[in-house]
Amino acid sequence: MLIQEPITFLTDLPILLFSAYCFISLARTPRTLPQSFFTAAFFCVALMSLFGALYHANNCYFYLIQKYGTMITGGLLSTSLALAGIFDNFTPPTTLVFACLPLISLLIYFSTLNHASFLPFILLQFFNVAILFLAYFKDLPRKKSILIYLAGIAFIAAGIIQTQSFHFFIFNHNDVFHLISLLSIALLYNAIKT
Repeated sequence: MLIQEPITFLTDLPILLFSAYCFISLARTPRTLPQSFFTAAFFCVALMSLFGALYHANNCYFYLIQKYGTMITGGLLSTSLALAGIFDNFTPPTTLVFACLPLISLLIYFSTLNHASFLPFILLQFFNVAILFLAYFKDLPRKKSILIYLAGIAFIAAGIIQTQSFHFFIFNHNDVFHLISLLSIALLYNAIKT
């Protein structure tokens, strides 16, 4: 079997390996509730990159797993990040009230999953990143908050590039998205480990 999109497939692999490493590293340490949500987010990134790698290897065989697999895990990923930010920065009962926001948006997102539009996925990602930013805003001078902001900004930039017909030398918009996403994942992991 020839790989249909070899460069995109190859740019998926470092994300898969690094996010799997982050997941295993965080899963082996004692966890708080926020760290459990961050750990779940890295697991979702690993799954998304696996589904993406399979799709870019052969999009005929793996179309459905990429379409629905990445859409479902992407929704769970951004929701996990929003919940991690909420539980890391607020105290009960405020956390329970704020935690309803990403959970309700996830339910709305899942109810629109059968639609052909990519818009609900993008809206969910931006909504949850906004929640993450708001959660860490009060402690912005802290190193952890700065790294989370940088990770979020890199992720948003990567998402904007992915939606464009962008080419940079041999890299297409997906490849550039993967490379910037790897930076975002590294920043997020460093934030959690601080």
